[in-house]
Amino acid sequence: MKSQGVSGSSELPCIHGCVRCTYRQGRPFCNFGPEALRYFDKIGHSVNYRRGAALFSEGQRPSVVSVLCQGKVRLSTTSSEGKRMILCLAQPGDVLGLSAVLGGEAYEVTAEAASPCRVRQVKLNDFLVFVNRFAEAGVHAAQCLNMDYRQALQNLRRVTLSVSAAEKLAAFLLESANRYAVSRSTESKVDLGLTHEEIGQILDMSRETVSRLFGRFKRQGLITVRGGTVTIRNRKELSRLLGIQSDPRLPHQMT
Repeated sequence: MKSQGVSGSSELPCIHGCVRCTYRQGRPFCNFGPEALRYFDKIGHSVNYRRGAALFSEGQRPSVVSVLCQGKVRLSTTSSEGKRMILCLAQPGDVLGLSAVLGGEAYEVTAEAASPCRVRQVKLNDFLVFVNRFAEAGVHAAQCLNMDYRQALQNLRRVTLSVSAAEKLAAFLLESANRYAVSRSTESKVDLGLTHEEIGQILDMSRETVSRLFGRFKRQGLITVRGGTVTIRNRKELSRLLGIQSDPRLPHQMT
């Protein structure tokens, strides 16, 4: 179907619908069998968003379901005092606001494009028919909800159980390498797409503290930074800040 571009479409590789998409293999939701894939392709349409554009806002009622095809989307929440906390960066294949969609509730988070991105949008009722008609779609949706739960639990552990700011940042970098790494050789290169202030909003610390720790980790040879890409140079030493080697059950374990 024709893309309804908001803007920025020239910055994204062209994808002609779900059936011809070569990126979907291995993604948590949209890697369907032929029949379900054709059906999903028929009921959806593509929308492009520029960096910084809002896809939906906390408290808004869902009318469509959005599956992220390309780019990254920042998910955040705000306290009653107006304090903002970034929860995570959604990756291609993620279904945005899925718990609100399936629960018939308002969005618990705000979704903003962290880079030029493309999403596949399906009307809410069409999506609910789809997951009821195709068992694999329901299973994939449940798997995505489980991933969201595990991410939320990991965030809670990192923020509340880490003893020091250095532990928080080390845990965040290792978790990001697990999920977002663009290279998994002896070194992990991670395109974070976040400013130091935004990382501070994720870790509940000031921008100054994040910048100071990045400088410290660079001086110690644990990481290098080029633009928005962080390369983990010494995973073993970074892990020792968390005591990972003594407790393989910790969610930060790198394999």
